[in-house]
Amino acid sequence: MSLLKYNFSKTPKNDLPTHKVPTSTIKSNIDLSTSSKIIPVTKSTDSINNSSYPDCWDSKQILYFTETYPWMYFKEKKIGCIFCRDVNLNLLKQTGSHIATEWSNAEISPTGLNLKNKQTNLRKKILKHKLSISHLNAQKIVDESKKNIIDEKISEMALSESNQTQKIFRTAYLISKNQRPYTDMPKLVDLQVNNGVDLGRILHTNVSCTQIIDHIASEMRIKLAKCIIENGTKLCILVDESTTLIRKSMLVICLRCAIGELGEINTFFFDIVELNNTSAVSVKGSMLQALEKYGINFEFLKKNLNAFVSDGASNMLGRKSGVGTLLKNDFPNIITWHCCNHRLELAVNDILKEVSGLNHFQSFIEKLYATYHMSPKNTSELRECAASLEKKLLTIRKIFTIRWVASSQRTVKAV
Repeated sequence: MSLLKYNFSKTPKNDLPTHKVPTSTIKSNIDLSTSSKIIPVTKSTDSINNSSYPDCWDSKQILYFTETYPWMYFKEKKIGCIFCRDVNLNLLKQTGSHIATEWSNAEISPTGLNLKNKQTNLRKKILKHKLSISHLNAQKIVDESKKNIIDEKISEMALSESNQTQKIFRTAYLISKNQRPYTDMPKLVDLQVNNGVDLGRILHTNVSCTQIIDHIASEMRIKLAKCIIENGTKLCILVDESTTLIRKSMLVICLRCAIGELGEINTFFFDIVELNNTSAVSVKGSMLQALEKYGINFEFLKKNLNAFVSDGASNMLGRKSGVGTLLKNDFPNIITWHCCNHRLELAVNDILKEVSGLNHFQSFIEKLYATYHMSPKNTSELRECAASLEKKLLTIRKIFTIRWVASSQRTVKAV
């Protein structure tokens, strides 16, 4: 009966074993032993059920040990370790330690002839396990698993890739804005990498540059069309036909309207579409379809379209079946306008036809062009003559027909 009269007030002083633990071991493991995130639940001695705890502990001892060592769990009056039970054994093997199955399966029980010996034996086992390398490594792994390290790493990788992609997009936009060839992309990337800029390992080719610029242009069209629709902006459509190097007919579509907070009127390129044929019906259908793709539909044009501008081709401004005439049938209030630049070229062409003396001048210019432009030898001799006379050599280009521009400012200045 005297053994049952346990003085709990002296238990904290006698909790540690009599043997000494190396100071270095305690210092190196102090952070790990106190980094557990498990919060002990405060219990009262009246609510404790002794059926799962060791027989050598009374209610006060159970309360003390469960609060002091929150990593312990109890099963059939035996003790186990939560960290050793929940740890990934594959990760633990990488640290060079292993878990005792007795602690992971809750098979630790006291040994001794009397109650005091059992209590002492159990305290020694608990303290020895607390300072063991395997327990500390298991605790560290379990704590780190609760920090969502994988999610944080994935977020960091996604942020890094996003920053790299932004830098690549800015480089491609610079090439397009300054009308540089797409083959400049790899050179600019190499330059920035040598300057210490992190651009990743992808999207560095001229093909990627083409796709990036197409994507940026598409997004800018969407944003521009959205701004026009939301503000109900009045607009003018300017179109012109062109031919690619592989002889495909293309329709260039430009818009003129007020954009931005200041409401400044600007003319800007909107889209270019391929034509199946150059008839007025095909040109009109392709133009309206290209605008409708970005939300500028027929109903919006009926309220906000003011003018249609094109060159003097018969399929564009023909009186009976031109594109302008077809648009007037759908939008009666619009103005069809012949481009002033094309009118100027037509005027120059008419002058060339009316003034017969200009034919001799045109023939003379074409002879000069054929003599010196087609022969590198003649060009070199002409350059030497100009250098001997201390004169500046100006280039005179060929006079083209109206379809390819009849007057060139550079050629006129040279003449």
